[in-house]
Amino acid sequence: MSPSVRQDIDALIEQQDTRRRSDFDTRDLAVYVRGLLVAMTGTWQYSALNDTVHLYRDVRWSKDEIERFRQTLETVFRVELPAWEFLCARTVGDVTVVLGKALERERRIAEPTNPAA
Repeated sequence: MSPSVRQDIDALIEQQDTRRRSDFDTRDLAVYVRGLLVAMTGTWQYSALNDTVHLYRDVRWSKDEIERFRQTLETVFRVELPAWEFLCARTVGDVTVVLGKALERERRIAEPTNPAA
């Protein structure tokens, strides 16, 4: 990972308080996952990423690159992401779900609000 990307990730952690926040929702997580993918690949544009983009086929990441992404997400969110579960996450949407489950285990997901009847 380049020093500039590392600085950007450190700034994200500090500015967004990603290691302590307990009010994440699915939309927040999707933004973070997509943003980190853009930063780490250096070739993808945020607008080109959606939940169906495949990490192996479309992004063309190897197992090692996906492992680095998992470790980065663990660092940013200070949460444990099981390696086997993460490696099975094939798409951007899958990664968002795995991250959400990990944060939910830590009780760091915002409670869903019920719409008014």
